[in-house]
Amino acid sequence: VWVPDRFDVVVVWDEQLNERLCKRVIGLPGETIGLFDGKIYINGKELQDTFGNGGNVLYFKRIYDHINSTPNGTPWLWIPVNPVTFRTLGPNEVWVIGDNRQDSIFGHFLINEIHGKIILY
Repeated sequence: VWVPDRFDVVVVWDEQLNERLCKRVIGLPGETIGLFDGKIYINGKELQDTFGNGGNVLYFKRIYDHINSTPNGTPWLWIPVNPVTFRTLGPNEVWVIGDNRQDSIFGHFLINEIHGKIILY
């Protein structure tokens, strides 16, 4: 069974968005991944990489707030969440995120759900 390497760029299918996404593999099977204070941690150590352009990971929770709705009348607010719970990946899972860390969908995917690997020249 093929397992991607850390920092490989892969194509995954996002069920919620109903589209393919290109993401960088950060977490490998069996590793514990977490976010704290905008930084990615693998097995308790801060990830050191050059792909995120020094940007912190931002994670927001969408909440309904009818009292403090925005001026255009939208009652949905995005509230920063910190930290994201640490999670150990299963034997067939990887954790991915885009290089634009401040505005990227991230999460775990089963390896057999990876549609392909991007080859960068």
